[in-house]
Amino acid sequence: MATAAQHVNTTEKSNRKRGGRLIPVIADGGDRAWVALVSFARRPRIGDTFPFRGLIWRIVREPDRLRGFVALPCTSRA
Repeated sequence: MATAAQHVNTTEKSNRKRGGRLIPVIADGGDRAWVALVSFARRPRIGDTFPFRGLIWRIVREPDRLRGFVALPCTSRA
Protein backbone atom coordinates (compact mmCIF):
# COMPACT_ATOMS: atom_id res chain seq x y z
CA MET A 1 0.00 0.00 0.00
CA ALA A 2 1.41 3.40 -0.97
CA THR A 3 0.86 6.69 0.79
CA ALA A 4 0.74 10.26 -0.49
CA ALA A 5 3.92 11.83 -1.83
CA GLN A 6 6.20 13.59 0.64
CA HIS A 7 8.86 16.16 -0.26
CA VAL A 8 12.47 15.27 0.62
CA ASN A 9 15.54 17.48 0.24
CA THR A 10 18.80 15.77 -0.65
CA THR A 11 21.93 16.59 1.34
CA GLU A 12 22.91 19.30 -1.16
CA LYS A 13 21.39 22.53 0.11
CA SER A 14 19.45 24.78 -2.24
CA ASN A 15 19.29 22.33 -5.17
CA ARG A 16 16.10 24.06 -6.30
CA LYS A 17 17.96 27.37 -6.61
CA ARG A 18 20.61 25.71 -8.80
CA GLY A 19 18.09 24.17 -11.17
CA GLY A 20 17.24 21.08 -9.10
CA ARG A 21 13.92 19.43 -9.68
CA LEU A 22 11.57 17.22 -7.74
CA ILE A 23 11.66 13.59 -8.84
CA PRO A 24 9.07 11.09 -7.57
CA VAL A 25 10.77 8.00 -6.13
CA ILE A 26 9.00 4.88 -4.87
CA ALA A 27 10.54 4.10 -1.46
CA ASP A 28 9.92 0.34 -1.16
CA GLY A 29 10.04 -0.65 2.50
CA GLY A 30 9.00 -4.25 1.88
CA ASP A 31 5.58 -4.45 3.52
CA ARG A 32 4.86 -0.77 2.83
CA ALA A 33 5.82 1.75 0.15
CA TRP A 34 5.84 5.54 -0.07
CA VAL A 35 6.23 8.03 -2.87
CA ALA A 36 8.91 10.57 -1.99
CA LEU A 37 9.37 13.76 -4.01
CA VAL A 38 13.15 14.08 -3.87
CA SER A 39 15.04 17.20 -4.94
CA PHE A 40 17.98 16.21 -7.16
CA ALA A 41 20.36 18.61 -8.92
CA ARG A 42 20.53 16.21 -11.88
CA ARG A 43 18.61 13.17 -13.10
CA PRO A 44 19.10 10.44 -10.48
CA ARG A 45 21.01 7.26 -11.31
CA ILE A 46 21.13 3.80 -9.80
CA GLY A 47 23.19 4.01 -6.61
CA ASP A 48 22.22 7.58 -5.70
CA THR A 49 21.04 7.96 -2.10
CA PHE A 50 18.74 10.28 -0.15
CA PRO A 51 17.38 10.49 3.42
CA PHE A 52 13.72 9.66 4.04
CA ARG A 53 11.77 8.57 7.14
CA GLY A 54 14.93 8.33 9.25
CA LEU A 55 16.74 6.01 6.82
CA ILE A 56 19.10 6.38 3.89
CA TRP A 57 17.54 5.07 0.66
CA ARG A 58 19.43 3.92 -2.46
CA ILE A 59 17.94 4.04 -5.96
CA VAL A 60 17.94 0.49 -7.35
CA ARG A 61 15.72 0.79 -10.43
CA GLU A 62 15.29 3.42 -13.13
CA PRO A 63 11.84 4.28 -14.46
CA ASP A 64 10.13 2.14 -17.06
CA ARG A 65 6.72 2.38 -18.73
CA LEU A 66 4.93 1.11 -15.61
CA ARG A 67 6.64 2.81 -12.69
CA GLY A 68 9.14 5.48 -11.69
CA PHE A 69 12.42 5.30 -9.84
CA VAL A 70 12.50 2.70 -7.04
CA ALA A 71 14.63 2.94 -3.91
CA LEU A 72 15.34 0.48 -1.10
CA PRO A 73 16.61 1.31 2.40
CA CYS A 74 20.38 0.92 2.75
CA THR A 75 21.52 -1.75 5.16
CA SER A 76 24.19 -0.86 7.70
CA ARG A 77 27.46 -2.72 7.65
CA ALA A 78 27.97 -3.89 11.22
